[in-house]
Amino acid sequence: MEMRKTWSILICLMMLFMCIPAGIAGETSELTASSNADLSGLEVLGYELDPAFDVSITDYTVSVSSEVYGVEIFATTADTNATLEINGNEVSSGEGQTVDNLDVGDNEAAVVVTAEDGTTVKTYTIIITRAEAEIEEPAPADSEISSDADLNSLSVAEYELIPDFEAGTTGYAVSIPNDVESVDITATTADENASLTIAGTAAISGSAQTVGDLAEGDNI
Repeated sequence: MEMRKTWSILICLMMLFMCIPAGIAGETSELTASSNADLSGLEVLGYELDPAFDVSITDYTVSVSSEVYGVEIFATTADTNATLEINGNEVSSGEGQTVDNLDVGDNEAAVVVTAEDGTTVKTYTIIITRAEAEIEEPAPADSEISSDADLNSLSVAEYELIPDFEAGTTGYAVSIPNDVESVDITATTADENASLTIAGTAAISGSAQTVGDLAEGDNI
């Protein structure tokens, strides 16, 4: 009789235990892993996304100038347990990732979020459009490079040119005393953008240039 009571009590306890929720019974149940693969924030540093970020929008564009070869992308996961990749590089949520070597035209950058469950994946795509370098238009006809290599004036200080200066004349003579070892020559270009040398030395248009070490006889 006593044995029957013992079995009855055991059976009742087992039935009662099966009816109690596992948590109340002291057993732990495994929590379901999150399937949240959303972003809560997305930014290209220094540039505006088009359209503005929205968790439900996965495709964006950004325009940069021709001088820009790289940008920095920041993405923040909505679930702190989700993992994140930017252009194939694993990064922490909120951490910047540089995307460089941008070509002229469209460059695709993928921001991939994998939820905690390991199977739910969401990809945000940013098309970074790098502009072409501006090509300078040819200068107007009246601004074309001059071919004027004439002089407006030519003089040797204290001495007379023979013949008198004329733009079309290129050969002149000057006679100086035997004891003079140098002279100052001044030449002025007809075109202010022309360059000038006197006796092989760079000179400034309209400024005197000393030519020294003159020998007896002809000195060119």
